[in-house]
Amino acid sequence: GQVMNQRIKEFLLQTLGENEHGLWTGTDQDIEKFTKLIVQECTNICEDIGFKHHQFEGTYPQGKKAGAFECSEEIKKRFKD
Repeated sequence: GQVMNQRIKEFLLQTLGENEHGLWTGTDQDIEKFTKLIVQECTNICEDIGFKHHQFEGTYPQGKKAGAFECSEEIKKRFKD
């Protein structure tokens, strides 16, 4: 099988828990919490990059467009298998 991304596994443990057989357990509310953690992680990445671009505007000649692409790439790296 495919190896689960460590960050995703951390979010699953925070929300769904793990039983003695290593299986994820949880409710619909747990799934909602898990989803919110993923979304929050992505927005934090984008906000951090946005802050960096604001601080060092001269470093990024393509401006906001460069920041958007950087944000997208960072999210992909964070959740890569």
